Amino acid sequence: MFLRDFIHILFPSTCIGCGSLLVGSERHLCTKCVASLPLTNYYEIENNPMELRFAGRIPFQAASAHLIFQHQSITRTILHEIKYHNNIPLALTMGRQIGLALSQSHRFDDVSSLVPVPLHWIKKWTRGYNQAEIICKGIAETFPRPIITQSLYRQSFTSTQTKKSRLDRLKNMENVFALRNTASLIGHHVLLVDDMTTSGSTLESAASTLLQIPDITISLISLGIAPNDTTKIR
Repeated sequence: MFLRDFIHILFPSTCIGCGSLLVGSERHLCTKCVASLPLTNYYEIENNPMELRFAGRIPFQAASAHLIFQHQSITRTILHEIKYHNNIPLALTMGRQIGLALSQSHRFDDVSSLVPVPLHWIKKWTRGYNQAEIICKGIAETFPRPIITQSLYRQSFTSTQTKKSRLDRLKNMENVFALRNTASLIGHHVLLVDDMTTSGSTLESAASTLLQIPDITISLISLGIAPNDTTKIR
C-alpha cells in the first residue's frame, strides 16, 4: 500500500476522460466522469436497441450493451484505451461493471458460460491480447461463469471494419469463425462478449457459428454500442 501511494505521488495518475488528477480510490476515471458515463440501462429492457439490432438476424435469448458510443465521447476514449493503448486494468474494470449489471438483471440468470469474440492469432500476437477476452475476465469477477476460449476461433484474417459500410461489413465477416472442441458448450447458454457493436456483423457471424453446436442458447453483450447511423467509430 505504501509503495503504491509513493509511486502515485511521484507519478500521479490522471483521468482518461478529462485529464484531471485522480485522488483517493479513483482509478482510470474521476468521480465526475464516472457519473457522466453514457450508460444504456438496456439490461432489464426487452426489445432494447441492442436486441432490435439483431432481431430477425440470429436467434438469441437476450442482448445488451453497457455504454452508448458517440464521436468525441468518453466511450470512444475508453474503447481506444482498451483496444489500442494496452489498458488492460481499464478493460477489467469495465468488465466488472458489466458483470454487476448482468448479475442484477434476471434476464441473464441462466447464462452458463462466457465466450469472448476471438481475434485471429496474428492480430492477437501483434496486439498482445484480445480485448474481448480481458473484458470477459472482468465480467467473470462479478458475474461468476467459466470463460470458454478453446471452442470458437477466427480462421480468417479480415481487414479492418472501421471504414466499411454495413453491407461490406457483413461480407467481410462471412465464414470468418469456426469451431473445435465444442463438447463443453453442448446444451449451454452462452453469453457472447465483444468490445463494440456497430453494424453487429461480427457478433452475428460469431453467434451463427456457435449456433451450429447442438442445444445451445446464445445471449449477446458488448461494452459499447453505436447508433445505427454510425459506421466509422475510430
